[in-house]
Amino acid sequence: METLPNSMTNLLNLQTLKLNSCPELRTLPRNFGKLVNLRHLELKWCNRLTRMPNGLGKLTNLQTLSKYKLGVSSSSVPSHGGELNELMGLNNLKGELEISSLRHGKTARLESESANLKEKQHLRSLSLEWDSSVDDSDATEAILGYEMSLEGLQPHPNLESLSL
Repeated sequence: METLPNSMTNLLNLQTLKLNSCPELRTLPRNFGKLVNLRHLELKWCNRLTRMPNGLGKLTNLQTLSKYKLGVSSSSVPSHGGELNELMGLNNLKGELEISSLRHGKTARLESESANLKEKQHLRSLSLEWDSSVDDSDATEAILGYEMSLEGLQPHPNLESLSL
């Protein structure tokens, strides 16, 4: 299965969606933000997921979000989803969270701050993975870019495990 049908977003009372071990899954429905009663979204081992859908930030009851894949965009093609600011209001998240395809560079710190991780006091484990397709030809500049994005993320002091 590469995608879920958009009609599943009509399940307005859905509270748990476990999509673990769906290795071919690439996209979630575009109207995913309609699932406002969703509390648990598990996406472990969904490694081909291209991005999270727009509207995920509306799911303020969400307690479990195992993976958050940022959309990769270029100057000519916007990502249409998967932005860090979608995490801003998800302050009920608990347990583990993996954020992948993080960016680094001049705007990385501001983007990272928009995730508002410092307010997610119930997160215990955080895994951060940067976009590997970025050219790191200047090692010093690359290190500074990674440090700036990490500084902007500012996880809550209750965090027990951090993986980079």
